[in-house]
Amino acid sequence: MQIVHIFGSKIGPQEGDGLWAVRYDPAGGHAFREFFDCLEDPEWVFDFCQKNLADLQSKFGRPVSAEDGALELMEESQAPKKR
Repeated sequence: MQIVHIFGSKIGPQEGDGLWAVRYDPAGGHAFREFFDCLEDPEWVFDFCQKNLADLQSKFGRPVSAEDGALELMEESQAPKKR
């Protein structure tokens, strides 16, 4: 088991600020990165939205279709890439 830094300040106002994760298998990937990779797959996002439509509508605060929710989630997941 290993604690790894994902992003943000490693030393901020309080030691340990930023986002950290536990990696159980040192050769394994980061679940955080794997999730964002899934957000690039339209079929995965649509299936996720269909399975979790009630939660999705609750978080959006309005009725939304699985298709519209998937489009919004994919748009929000796109961040400017660092060069």
